[in-house]
Amino acid sequence: MSHAIAAASRIWNQFWFEPDTPRNLAAARVIVAAHALWILLSRDYAAISGLPDFWAAVPPSLHWRYLLFPGHSGIEHALQAVAGLALLAAVLGVYPRSACLLAGVLLYHLAPLEAVIWSATPTARGLTLSPILLVLLGATRSGDALLLWPRAPEGVAPPGPSWEYGWPRRLTWLVVAEIYLFAAYAKLVASGIAWSAADNIRRWLLVFALDEQWPHHALGLWLAARPALCLAIGVGTVVFEWTFVLAVFSRVARRVLVPAALLFQLAIRLVLSIHVGETWLVLTFFDWDARRDYGDRVRSTSPAPSSGDAASSA
Repeated sequence: MSHAIAAASRIWNQFWFEPDTPRNLAAARVIVAAHALWILLSRDYAAISGLPDFWAAVPPSLHWRYLLFPGHSGIEHALQAVAGLALLAAVLGVYPRSACLLAGVLLYHLAPLEAVIWSATPTARGLTLSPILLVLLGATRSGDALLLWPRAPEGVAPPGPSWEYGWPRRLTWLVVAEIYLFAAYAKLVASGIAWSAADNIRRWLLVFALDEQWPHHALGLWLAARPALCLAIGVGTVVFEWTFVLAVFSRVARRVLVPAALLFQLAIRLVLSIHVGETWLVLTFFDWDARRDYGDRVRSTSPAPSSGDAASSA
């Protein structure tokens, strides 16, 4: 029993505390902040806050939880502007950790306002991932690279790989993977395995394809007329969503599932004209230092030039 506990502890520590580079964690900061800024600029949360009728059914406890009180659009305009500036600073690397923390707190308040577009509850929609990830990145060493200001002192060597850059990045992966994990869980609860049946996929395709506002309705009709393809779409979607969490733990799985996620988003866009913005957060899985590491390995394994070679080159 003690051997099993020791082995489990070793695996746990190896996963969470595997060294990573400051550039990879900083890249995660830039990706998360850029995604949140893109969403923020495409919404007018301040105007939404001035629609009190939509919030009539919201329990008072939720009003206080998110500090949502209609009729203060001027304050909301100011908060949205500050959040945008904080996100821009996080992207550019201007006091990025403080910027991430400030943006995360403000988005916690602003993001539930997006739910009014869909339903009268602040817990149904919104930027649910961005506040969590921004606070995480602000509380960790995500500002040690891709930094514009303050600049590192001259003569100080840049930090090398460390476990302090590894665990926040892996926790970011886990949060992003939950997008697909909970999507798969919702399908199982709502429809069971019948969700992946050809008839069900065909009905979904027709719902979107027969609406002329979607630009790619012809492609949806073409797929709906082919039961084998409908079944392949249903099964493939469920398998992909259930297995994406493996990308958190396996380098091999990341090489397959992360590009698959981007292709999956492209397919949804072409067939259903739906854009799942959170998909772009899978870019945090990429190893942004891979090319530099490869160059370092090549230089370290290359033989030193001989005196003869040095003389001839001179």
